[in-house]
Amino acid sequence: MTTDRAFRLLSPVVLLAAVVVLVQFGCGGPKTPTGPTTALSVIPETGRVAAASDGIARSVAFPPRNEPFAFRQELEAKYRDGLGRQPQSTFVDLEGDIVWITEYTRYRVNGCNHDQAEARVMQQIDGLGVQPVCGAEQGGRNISFPPRNEPFAFRQSLEAKYRDGLHRFAQSSYVDLEGDIVWITEYTRYRVNNCSHAEATTRVFAQIDGRGVAPTCAAGSASGWISDLQAARDIIDWNMAAAGGTSFRKQDRICRWELPVPVYLQDGPDRDRVIAALDYWRDQAGMSYRLIPSDVLPRLLIRFGMDGLPPWGGGRALVDGTNANNSSKSALAVYQPGGGTYCQLGTTTAGCLMLYRHELGHTLGIYINTPVGLMGGAVELSDREKRMMAALYALPHGARVEADGTWQVLPQ
Repeated sequence: MTTDRAFRLLSPVVLLAAVVVLVQFGCGGPKTPTGPTTALSVIPETGRVAAASDGIARSVAFPPRNEPFAFRQELEAKYRDGLGRQPQSTFVDLEGDIVWITEYTRYRVNGCNHDQAEARVMQQIDGLGVQPVCGAEQGGRNISFPPRNEPFAFRQSLEAKYRDGLHRFAQSSYVDLEGDIVWITEYTRYRVNNCSHAEATTRVFAQIDGRGVAPTCAAGSASGWISDLQAARDIIDWNMAAAGGTSFRKQDRICRWELPVPVYLQDGPDRDRVIAALDYWRDQAGMSYRLIPSDVLPRLLIRFGMDGLPPWGGGRALVDGTNANNSSKSALAVYQPGGGTYCQLGTTTAGCLMLYRHELGHTLGIYINTPVGLMGGAVELSDREKRMMAALYALPHGARVEADGTWQVLPQ
């Protein structure tokens, strides 16, 4: 049950996104197993999304290969000189690394799921040519990217392909596998959302330095369209029009945080469980966060206690303050010390994991108990929930979403 005061779990229950905006992109053939594809070579030097006379972008323009490669070289230097990292072993050379991660990403934003994109890249590596994308041409909008775990899984598969399939020799890199895929994907996300090479590089390095996630260069758009109509309807039902927290936010437009979410976590015996739940949302849905040392706005306050909890205990959470553009400014999550009945069989049981993850979801953008996945009582986010969250966080603050997927920023 949900109320304006907080979201309360109905009973101890137990279990599983990124919106892929489908766009058409030209195809060509590979030159060498580690070389560029024609598709990457023929993109205009600006790397920006081309627009027709009506102002609607008709395709996602990926940057010319030399620019992502230059970024990857700068990333190597950043890890070596800026972060002081030690070299690690990898079988994938720098050029193959950037080419195939970019190709995987190109398939993903053109409608392919993880398995389809990975299979197409492996076929290219095997010399079978550039494979067709999975989606149809769509109009221009902020391009959403897959959840972080899927590109990381691809990067691991690429490592195995170079080691076992191509029998490459090991070489060293200062960038670990996770940093490699995360920052190349972030650079690419900025590029396909209208940022130049310099703009994208600056934004990624700001993230590495802990200065937060800067908006894309298309963030100023006043209107657009979400191709995933289920995600659009879920934004309406689970976020905009949801009953939870309506005393503190407008219901005619979206409400979300500016990432990373500032979190003030009070000391308590269950602090590690909360951190694990925050990490889960970060890794599975891209909800980056940063812990702050004092209880000052904007912030998500997480504390332990029994006030306001239902008879069966557990937890409650809500957004209790917004800015003029309806973005989240304040939120509260309260957990019963020890987790109550949800954790009585152990801290790693499905019920206990679900408790800490579920309540956080009510502060991040899903303001009701949903019929599916984690926010419906399961232990894992469903694909549908991930897609909704990815679509939500790709929108500018103040956007009103319609059931047909169109959106428009409303005046404050």
